[in-house]
Amino acid sequence: MALQIDTPIQFLKGVGPKLGDLLNKRGVGTILDLIQWYPRAYEDRRAARNIASLKPDELVSLKAQVVNVKSFAMGKSRRKIYDITLRDSTGKVHCKYFRVPYKGYFERFQPNQYVRVIGKVLFYRGQIEFHHPDIQDFVEEEASSEEASKLLPIYPETEGVTTRQLQKMIGSALSQLKESGYDKADMPPKLSQPALKPGQTKAYTYREPMRLEKLPKWIREKYQLPELYPSLLNVHCPPSEADNQWTELKSPYHRRLIFEEFFWLELYLAARKAGLQREKAPQLKGDISLAEKLTDSLPFQLTGAQVRSFKEVVEDLMQPHPMHRLIQGDVGSGKTLVALMSSLVAVANKMQTVIMVPTEILAEQHYKNAVKYIEPLGVQIGYLTGSQKQSERKQTYELLKNGMIDVIIGTHALIEDVVEFKNLGLVIIDEQHRFGVHQRSKLKQKGVSPHFLVMTATPIP
Repeated sequence: MALQIDTPIQFLKGVGPKLGDLLNKRGVGTILDLIQWYPRAYEDRRAARNIASLKPDELVSLKAQVVNVKSFAMGKSRRKIYDITLRDSTGKVHCKYFRVPYKGYFERFQPNQYVRVIGKVLFYRGQIEFHHPDIQDFVEEEASSEEASKLLPIYPETEGVTTRQLQKMIGSALSQLKESGYDKADMPPKLSQPALKPGQTKAYTYREPMRLEKLPKWIREKYQLPELYPSLLNVHCPPSEADNQWTELKSPYHRRLIFEEFFWLELYLAARKAGLQREKAPQLKGDISLAEKLTDSLPFQLTGAQVRSFKEVVEDLMQPHPMHRLIQGDVGSGKTLVALMSSLVAVANKMQTVIMVPTEILAEQHYKNAVKYIEPLGVQIGYLTGSQKQSERKQTYELLKNGMIDVIIGTHALIEDVVEFKNLGLVIIDEQHRFGVHQRSKLKQKGVSPHFLVMTATPIP
């Protein structure tokens, strides 16, 4: 059977049900999802890098050896900073993490172990270091293979799936899609029919295959964009002549993918904006008295970006239609504080706020921050995750329904059908790219078209 872009991922050769389930949890359910999992960097094995050659703002990949893994408290809070020290023959470099990527991430590293580190080089407090890089096991066999003279794509670190596995899976998928005719932009792909049995007139009901190329030809020609299939092929499998345009993510093929991301985003936002203007939402008063009490209690001053972001959020909350605002900032830039200040505006208007995050570790961090900063102001804080005891969850359900919780923090457990609110006015989502549209719409149904504030540390392409 010819491979289609909507074929479930488990049916790709070499995947199967077990790996398919793991990929599904990561949000990769089909072949199309897989080939849209783009590299975050490239390793140029034609020009070996070392620690001494690192320069700020470079996105690099290099081989190094683990010296040690340490953690220490972040100021007076219970949050920790993790530090992995790496070395090679030219020097040492620190890799800092302000949150745990996933459970067991740091425990897998041992002194003297060879690893591959992929990330953006930063100059921080007088030294070169990485913040939240991907660190992967170094496989000696790969380094000595024929691929040693190639530019290889490096994918974001995901528990249970290695870059090497992704390279093989994506390469196989693109090869099979070409056999199905997806490399021909303006012609429909082929859909093979199984042979008919004796006496059988039709094998199955015909289904029009999904097209891969969706940008009209006139747009591609106007903006001098290559077709989608060759763009995917060249981004995932760089040609032998690939140069620094690839390592800087600026090749014509990267430009095509970035253009398409922006094109559909702008189209979606325009349609959403037109629809939102017709929706009704709780029109909150711009009461920032509680937020001012919070800022007055802080031992530091807000940054200009925090002040500006909060002001814009308050202005949106005062409108009669739903807010849909994105706050993007690096880890540690203060997005959480802006979110808590925004929740206090909802509390001042006797409305409830939801703060939903993708992991229980992150939920616990947000909960502790809320208890520390806004509970002393008389705000009732709630916490809800799937790992809690049933009795604890039932109690939280009742308190939410009766309006006894002002701000509830949790994971996907917040969108279960059993969860009801008395007067939900504001929904805050952290790391919003890890939630699907369906999950966000379920949260929206919990209130009468509540305001939405989404936060992410992941830069938009």
